[in-house]
Amino acid sequence: KPNEDPYRIETIESSNEDPYRIETIESSNEDPYWIQTIESSNEDPYWIQTIESSNEDPYWIQTIKSSNEDPYWIQTIESSNEDPYWIQTIESSNEDPYWIQTIESSNEDPYWIQTIESSNEDPYWIQTIESSNEDPYWISTIESLNEDPYWISTIE
Repeated sequence: KPNEDPYRIETIESSNEDPYRIETIESSNEDPYWIQTIESSNEDPYWIQTIESSNEDPYWIQTIKSSNEDPYWIQTIESSNEDPYWIQTIESSNEDPYWIQTIESSNEDPYWIQTIESSNEDPYWIQTIESSNEDPYWISTIESLNEDPYWISTIE
């Protein structure tokens, strides 16, 4: 392998009837980064993990997905140094009910948002919280619905 553009790629695949896993790692020195991908499957359930890192534009991304028939959850985390922020998203589903949680943070315009949503057939509730430093405030919203009756609570 040449020294000016050194890199390595490793791929491992294993199968036994349906389950399998794949792992890929790539590294480079001039534009240094590495990627790791792991996928596992057994009939329907599976999970995927992806991590990417770079030095010139440093950041990392991690994604995990799991599924078993219909239910699944996703977690995504992204970080960057020049425009530093991180995002975390978690989603879960089982037939119809699900919940979503999203958190975002930034340094130059610092704020964070958290959203949680849950549903089971028709009833659901939503909670949203937002905070900011330059224009500091927070908002909390909770909404619940079951057939027709519902209640909403908002605090600002």
